[in-house]
Amino acid sequence: MGESLEDMIIRQMELETLQKAMQSLSEVQRERLHLYFFEGKPLREIAELQGISRNAVWESIQVMLIRMKKFFA
Repeated sequence: MGESLEDMIIRQMELETLQKAMQSLSEVQRERLHLYFFEGKPLREIAELQGISRNAVWESIQVMLIRMKKFFA
């Protein structure tokens, strides 16, 4: 059985909210999230690519996630 109309509408609304949340981030922040969550890059590799420490990448991701959660509250 396929997805219900209600489920499709909810999923679309969630995608739109995620898109707005991502747009609220800087290009560098979006790149970090993309590398970490969608490409599965380790923090060390992201840090090397961006010329910053591993801890700075981790802290940045944590701050971004907190910021993005506000869009879904």
